[in-house]
Amino acid sequence: MPLQLTPAQPGDFPALIACQRTSYLDPPNTLYTLFCPPHTRPTVAESLAEATERQLQWHESDPTSTWLKVTDTDTKDEEYGGEEKIVGGACWHVYEKAPGEIEAEKEGGGEEMKCYWWPEEGRQRELADQVMGQMMRTRAERMKEP
Repeated sequence: MPLQLTPAQPGDFPALIACQRTSYLDPPNTLYTLFCPPHTRPTVAESLAEATERQLQWHESDPTSTWLKVTDTDTKDEEYGGEEKIVGGACWHVYEKAPGEIEAEKEGGGEEMKCYWWPEEGRQRELADQVMGQMMRTRAERMKEP
């Protein structure tokens, strides 16, 4: 099973996010469920499609975002176009300025991120927004340099 690390392309995202989901659901990763809640769409396929579209949009709209993928060059993934099977991946952000400085420059003055992908009403959305807010505030406090 030779592995190869390469930059991910937009067409890789369906297989990449499916791999991410499989990796983070067993054993469960609570932070993953904040970004990809399991019960916000009627089916797993719809939840996966929404998460894929959202993460691709985030990537394409963020100049600091770099997605890398790891493929098994001996295995073809028939479910995702017959290309080499994606067996891992990661999103990295490379900053030329401090993340808090970048957020402050954005339209809206770096207002707190809300978990808009969660259902709008209910305690779970409120808790998701609180956790996201705490995480982003801590990130801004601690990431003072690029």
